Amino acid sequence: SVPYIPEIPGTDQFQGRLVHSHEYRSPDDFKGKNVVLLGAASSGQDIALEISTVANQVVLSHGKSSLKSKLPSNMRQASGVERFKPPKTVRFTNGEEFEADAFVYCTGYDYHFPFLTPECQVSVQHGRITPLYKHLIHTSFPTLSIVGICCRICPFPQFDRQVLFAQAVLDGKFHLPPKEDMDKDFQQDFQHRLEAGKAPHHAHEMGDEQ
Repeated sequence: SVPYIPEIPGTDQFQGRLVHSHEYRSPDDFKGKNVVLLGAASSGQDIALEISTVANQVVLSHGKSSLKSKLPSNMRQASGVERFKPPKTVRFTNGEEFEADAFVYCTGYDYHFPFLTPECQVSVQHGRITPLYKHLIHTSFPTLSIVGICCRICPFPQFDRQVLFAQAVLDGKFHLPPKEDMDKDFQQDFQHRLEAGKAPHHAHEMGDEQ
């Protein structure tokens, strides 16, 4: 996987530090700084709390419901990021603005399979891998399964179930539906997620649906 960097208008004009959580090593780099972190999943929350021990002010920007946990006195939450304004202004979707010395993308990763040739017909677009039946089995080449792409899950129990399912397909204990039905299934799954308000790059996010 490679770091996912969302396109934000004005990025090229921002004169503060831009860094992805993938590159984060120590809070000391942010000592005395005003910092915005985009994304409130595990890495975003953890890094924000670490940075708050040495930073001046920390803003955790996200589109989720407000976190209920008590936050440090120098840390607060904000809505998603609308754009950057020169030299160091971050404008949020609610119109609020904040002068930031550093901006940390806690936005996860893009799937990347450099070991698969084009003949494998695995497409990765906007964080969505196709064509996979049940987020696992290639509908054109059902002997190819990609285990572990789902997020917001109980990882190891799900990986175990996925492996058992793929194994059952390989040894003939489970017979897959026709390709057309499998293609229809993963398209309907994706449409269901979009209608529920999820972003396209959350195509494999399970949460309560796992």
